[in-house]
Amino acid sequence: MTLKTFGQIPVKALFLSLMGLAFFLVFVQAGSPSLDGDSVHYASVAKEIVRSQRWLLPYDPILDGPYYFHLSLSVWVPAVMFQLFGVSVVTAKLYSMLMTLLAVVGIFLMGRILADSWVGWCAGLSFLLTNHVLRIARNCRLDLPLIAFIVWAFLAFALAQKRSRAWYILYGLATLGAIMTKEVMGLVPLGVGVAYFILLRQWRRLFDPAFWASWLLAFGPVVGISLLEQARYHVTTWYLYQGQMLIWFMLEAKHLTKPWYYYGWAVLDKYWYLLPLTLVGAWLAVGKIRKGEEPRWLMVLLWAISFPLGLSFARHKVHYYMLPSYAATALLVGLACERIIRPAWRPGVVKAVVSLGVAGAVLMACFPIRSHRPRFAENVRIAPRLDAVLSEAPGEMIVVRQDVASLLFYSQVLTRVTSAHGWPQFRDLLSAPSSKRRYCLIGKKDWELLDPGVQAKWQTVLDDVDRLLVRQG
Repeated sequence: MTLKTFGQIPVKALFLSLMGLAFFLVFVQAGSPSLDGDSVHYASVAKEIVRSQRWLLPYDPILDGPYYFHLSLSVWVPAVMFQLFGVSVVTAKLYSMLMTLLAVVGIFLMGRILADSWVGWCAGLSFLLTNHVLRIARNCRLDLPLIAFIVWAFLAFALAQKRSRAWYILYGLATLGAIMTKEVMGLVPLGVGVAYFILLRQWRRLFDPAFWASWLLAFGPVVGISLLEQARYHVTTWYLYQGQMLIWFMLEAKHLTKPWYYYGWAVLDKYWYLLPLTLVGAWLAVGKIRKGEEPRWLMVLLWAISFPLGLSFARHKVHYYMLPSYAATALLVGLACERIIRPAWRPGVVKAVVSLGVAGAVLMACFPIRSHRPRFAENVRIAPRLDAVLSEAPGEMIVVRQDVASLLFYSQVLTRVTSAHGWPQFRDLLSAPSSKRRYCLIGKKDWELLDPGVQAKWQTVLDDVDRLLVRQG
């Protein structure tokens, strides 16, 4: 075996086959107009950044105030994509899709340095086949960028243990990306690094200045951005996130609390088909750690358990919160596959997987198959018609019990919307006199609840299946 081959399979062929398959699986149907609820929110904020050029403490047109759901990297990068390539569904998804490919590259390299290229190839394939990964990758979401940053943080940490300590620079920068993407979850690489040194009793490495310098790289820019926001707006995204989101989680937890064992049940329910291989891989990893063959597998085990274990103490639990753990379990699957799949079988396995990928590409090209249920199809349909009306005669837009984020994203004209959700609010809003031109997008059932006198003040402009666009003035 040479550096350029693994068994009978060249390393380059393994890598290219994995990345070709990943590219197809991630980018297939990238042009589908469907985005989920979180995605249209992030995309709408990014679109507003491009329109207003307000990059610090971005304005959230859905909340009509500062964006505080996450730190700003989650909307900055989509905004850059919009700035460079224009606002579209594809550019909204581009950041997440590219970071998914970067995560697969990192997983392949991690498997290669911990074991060999076959482990990396199987790990990358396992990650792509993990429940929710591909669906979420094809959205404007934070989950896959978070995973990519965490994978590269751990890859740099692993390299720093055996090679140059300069890899701690990448470790700190990748952790910075994770923190700027999803705050507390982004701290996991730092926490696992400390636990790794303590459990292996590597005290000299624990107190290595290069290791702690990586912490400065991870936190320094966050502090710097917060100081800039404080100087300009007298408030910071971090402060709003800690205050507003903490209150929201406390209120939501009253009716969405899940039991402490939720994540264990979620793994059994959604990851059952890869769980046996994961357990075999974990057993093999423990053996390598005990024998001193490759202690860095301890880092992978800590990474795998940190998210479900830590999140179990939170009252609000959602399965996709623990997705970063599946990058670690993919490596364990890869280790199991090294033991189970004989070297003589491996070229055939690679050929079979590539053949299935090519066949899938042909089928998708000849017979387009919708791989997921479309969201907000009614707003995708009506947005061009709204734009035509508003371009000809601009006015204030009122929406009654409609999804504001998807309207703002799919429309090329709307930048602000007045939203009404409760009956008294929208009744008073539509009854109030106005000297300005106003439009209202309202469901037909809600329209029928209004008094005839109120209805008489409005003129129907569009009739869209179960909704009406009416105009006043």
